[in-house]
Amino acid sequence: MDAMKATRSQALTWRFGQHYLWNGADAVEDVVRRVGAVATWPADPELAVGRRMTAPHHGTVDRALADGTLIRTWSFRGAVHLMATDTAGDYLALRCAGRQWERPSWRQYYHLEPAHWPGLRETVRAALAEGPLAPAQLGARVAEDPRFRHLGSCFDAHDVTFLKPFAWQGDLVLGRNPGGQLVLQRPPSSWPGLPPLEEAGHAAVLAYFEAYGPATAEQVHYWLGEGLSAGRRRISRWLAELSGDLVEIDVEGTSFLHLRRHVDALADTATARTLAFLPGHDPWLSGPGTAHPWLIEPGRRPVASRGANLVVVDGRVGGTWKSTEGRILVIWFPEAGEPPRGGLEGEAARLSRFLGEALELSVFRR
Repeated sequence: MDAMKATRSQALTWRFGQHYLWNGADAVEDVVRRVGAVATWPADPELAVGRRMTAPHHGTVDRALADGTLIRTWSFRGAVHLMATDTAGDYLALRCAGRQWERPSWRQYYHLEPAHWPGLRETVRAALAEGPLAPAQLGARVAEDPRFRHLGSCFDAHDVTFLKPFAWQGDLVLGRNPGGQLVLQRPPSSWPGLPPLEEAGHAAVLAYFEAYGPATAEQVHYWLGEGLSAGRRRISRWLAELSGDLVEIDVEGTSFLHLRRHVDALADTATARTLAFLPGHDPWLSGPGTAHPWLIEPGRRPVASRGANLVVVDGRVGGTWKSTEGRILVIWFPEAGEPPRGGLEGEAARLSRFLGEALELSVFRR
């Protein structure tokens, strides 16, 4: 049987909807759960989430962190991301798969053997059970245990390397830091813990196609392999084991994989003009990667990699934008064709409402 055929425009229109960019979500955790993770710095998570909400307003991310439906933790590429509390374990379990803390270099540098980790993790959890602590405070508490006295200085806000395995294993998350200082705390009471690795791997692969399909196996390797160091052989095996949930489709002559349950929805998707002002490091581009030729011209990749705010038109980067001195300044790329003035004005109005100030739109070609 021939593979189902779809156009690139169909695929990107369908994905636009899956990202809640067409019709917004009602709950902030629905947005974050769908896209997998939202970068927090130097990105703007409020804007990344707000653009995907039915009724966006500032403070929704902070409230979700306070009520425990979201967590902030180190995950993809070692950076801090927002994640939905109920599904974060799927990704963190993959990040733990490499067991970095058992490597000879770690054992020699920290004078810490794998057999010592259960006791150390228990000590960390006990210290944080009494409330949030700065890294130095946590280090001081850990050093009270004679077994770990030599590790007190390793809990240093200037070098978070040693803290990350505790985050990956669910022993701590990042707390609210109004003064800009790093704060560590226990996960919320709703935290379900890490699932078994195989279960987590299957869930993470399927979640990727839910948000970023149609996709190639290489794009899954980029997200879960390069992003979480889950291991190429392991990811390939998970893809093979999920072959019943995935179907091969032809997108303009190139083979892609798509969730079987969404094939009909993709086939029925009518190409439509889409446009969004997205912040730098937004999941729309970070999930598939800035090298994805569908989404951005190769010559424009440095712009995205540096974290510029992006104008996405029909799924592709068509320019950049910034808010300055009462204006929204759009730099439009010539290769994107004629600027869709009506769509840009609509997005400018949306952004003005979200920021709470009237902003005049200015468009320049470059």
